[in-house]
Amino acid sequence: SSNGYVFLFGHSETGKDIWRSDGFTASTVKVIDLSFDDASYLTAIPGGNVFFVRNFQDEWGEPIVQLWKKDFDLFADEVSLVKEFPPAAEANTITLMQAFKGKLYFIHNEYYFYHLMVSDGTEEGTQVVKEEIAVDGSHTGFVEVNDHFFMAEQTQGFPGYIHKSDGTAAG
Repeated sequence: SSNGYVFLFGHSETGKDIWRSDGFTASTVKVIDLSFDDASYLTAIPGGNVFFVRNFQDEWGEPIVQLWKKDFDLFADEVSLVKEFPPAAEANTITLMQAFKGKLYFIHNEYYFYHLMVSDGTEEGTQVVKEEIAVDGSHTGFVEVNDHFFMAEQTQGFPGYIHKSDGTAAG
């Protein structure tokens, strides 16, 4: 992209920040200083948004997960919360974020029930595509082929299913 590459970089004293680079040291710059150091999983939608995840615990120790975005105009200073997922006992995470057809697809683990989700960058447009694609397992990544993507699942360490999707609930 004309904006180069974006990435999260953290330091124990300063926290995590979003950086941009075109591959040269002289033009690698910090884009925004995040106000928290628990950001992870940065994914860019070409020509759209840069998404990242924040995982932390509330005052009772329950895990909270938030999906955040930054406009792909990397010179704008603001980031915004897309959606906060309610606390879930023990497990509440977002993993495997992937750009596909101009949207963000990801796995939301809600107390060991894994849901395939999609986001257009708005709270209303962040929704479940497919419920419970695995229970008590993990997923090993997205592979895009033509107009579909595939992801493999493991359950308790054993190979599971390969899921195929066109990004809709029906497909």
